[in-house]
Amino acid sequence: MRILRNIFVLALGALALSACHHHDEHSHDHEHAELLLTSYSSDYELFVEMSPLSVGEEAEILCHLTRLSDYKPLTEGELSAEMVVGGKKISAESVKPERPGIFHLHLTPNVAGEAKIVFSLNTPHSTPHTALFSIDGLKVFGDEHEAHEDAEEREIKGANTVVFPKEMSWGIDFSIAEVVKAPLGNVIHTVAQVQPSQGDETQVVAKADGLVTLTGGALTEGSAVTAGKAICVIDASSTANNNLAVQQQQALVELNRAKAEYERVKSLREDKLALESDLASAKAAYESAEAAYKAMQKGFAQGKQTVTAPRAGYLKQLLVKNGQFVQAGEAIAVITQSRTLQLKAEVPASYYADLKSVSGANIITKNGSYTLADLSGRMLSYGRQVDVASPLIPVTFEINNVLDLLPGTFVETYIHTQTQDMKLCVPAEGVMEDMGNYSVYVQLTPELFEKRQVKIGVTDGILTEVVSGVAEGERVVGKGAVSLKLQQAAGGLDPHAGHNH
Repeated sequence: MRILRNIFVLALGALALSACHHHDEHSHDHEHAELLLTSYSSDYELFVEMSPLSVGEEAEILCHLTRLSDYKPLTEGELSAEMVVGGKKISAESVKPERPGIFHLHLTPNVAGEAKIVFSLNTPHSTPHTALFSIDGLKVFGDEHEAHEDAEEREIKGANTVVFPKEMSWGIDFSIAEVVKAPLGNVIHTVAQVQPSQGDETQVVAKADGLVTLTGGALTEGSAVTAGKAICVIDASSTANNNLAVQQQQALVELNRAKAEYERVKSLREDKLALESDLASAKAAYESAEAAYKAMQKGFAQGKQTVTAPRAGYLKQLLVKNGQFVQAGEAIAVITQSRTLQLKAEVPASYYADLKSVSGANIITKNGSYTLADLSGRMLSYGRQVDVASPLIPVTFEINNVLDLLPGTFVETYIHTQTQDMKLCVPAEGVMEDMGNYSVYVQLTPELFEKRQVKIGVTDGILTEVVSGVAEGERVVGKGAVSLKLQQAAGGLDPHAGHNH
């Protein structure tokens, strides 16, 4: 009997421990139960973490406000909230951000029923100055236990997810985009060489034979030059042949001779001892000699020519060195203004028919992706024939040089054609590739993302067609997808411990 009694006592103890353990687990779950709510205005994203709503219990409301223009936290302004439940209104006073992007509010409902909360944002130093966020479908419970159970049922879950807190997304180059339908036709993926536009470059040439002396040590390729800036001096008096000083003296002698002859014939004509044709011929000779002498004197002093920049710009090439001998007409330097650039791509002849309906091109650089419209660009021309040795068609675009592209380098280019076909698209930079499989990160909440495998179609470098895997209206990560991939590979975070508010 004693043995049976001991067994019975142990069984009761085990049941009690089990009940306590279950109660502890349940209490632990309730501790973490919270409502995750998201609302958008045209300019801001509001992400709310709120404790379950029950009568008489103060609800803590943690609000994260993000600018949609750059997905950075809102650093100023005031936020207030108004709850409507059972026909009654409960307000929370306006508060300023505790930290960038973080606003803290409290509401205590005093009646049960269906509820709605409207958040009002006032930003006097930002545009727009106001924004409203409405969240409905809420419920205030008369019992705290029911409120926690409801919050647990509302918990947002997904397969293959990664937690990425707002503090992390705010700290990187990050963006979210809706899955939308967009016109996406045939795309020609190629590379284009950056070239200077015609008329943007000027050659500076020598006007006399001589030895070069560069002016100043700051004259280097790529340096800015102003119109009239001295580039070098050519000493044309140091050569035996075509000595500039001798040429100048000869020109002066010729000018004086022509002038004397003109004055002599003019005097004879006044006395009617010379013909009018003789006077005209002498005058022409005099004017020609004068022009030749002035041209030789311009930019020359003591047998030297000062070579100057004909216009402002940048020194693209310096073609001479100190002490080098140059001849008249020889190029000294190349000045470029680099206001516009040309992109020259070469595409296979099989795309010839598509080139007749080119609607634009996207240029991909290490600093981002740009459309022709972003760069005020246009297509100039494309080739109508090919060389047998190289059956490629040249396609030339012109863009404003706002990206500081270096002529001679290459950029990745996607040429696309006009189309009426609307295709489901996501940001190209958000598509992750792993051993031939493609995936995107779909937003479940602004801090919880589901890695979802997709099948892709054509891409233009900015948008990528998605054949399957996502639905229109879902939101996916664009910039920052690589950071989510690394976070997930590192093991992610506890979804209930992702904050340090």
